[in-house]
Amino acid sequence: MTEETGSREAPADVHALLERIDEAWRQLFAALDDIPADRLSDPGVIGEWSLKDLFGHLAFWDEHAVEEIERALAGRLREDSAWQEMNEAVHAARQDRTLPEQRAAMHQAHAALVERLESVAGIEAGRIDEAIRSDTYEHYLDHITDIRTWRQRAGI
Repeated sequence: MTEETGSREAPADVHALLERIDEAWRQLFAALDDIPADRLSDPGVIGEWSLKDLFGHLAFWDEHAVEEIERALAGRLREDSAWQEMNEAVHAARQDRTLPEQRAAMHQAHAALVERLESVAGIEAGRIDEAIRSDTYEHYLDHITDIRTWRQRAGI
């Protein structure tokens, strides 16, 4: 989590939460802009992970965010705390997927997240924001830093 996102107040409603998510998503794709396609599977972006791996990782966490929205709407607290183990298991399960499959999964998961949020867009966002910010906009912003650092190291 970045200092900037950690110090922000929760958005007033889900419309504002969607705007926050959309802005971080746009920033993520700005960081990915003009990376040559033949470099998307290069290891080293995050540990040994490539951008292809990151796409699968982001897909999983957007899928997870949809589950967390349901918990929040039902008044239940977030259940996971073993995020590192979850990351490792998801990476192992998805690492053999192709780049197009990983990219498609990322976009599909994000579209499902946005669609679910749009379906409850008029309600107060505090509980939902608390449930999903670490899976969504804070998460995207954290990985933007990883991408920029890798690009600098790789001369891209």
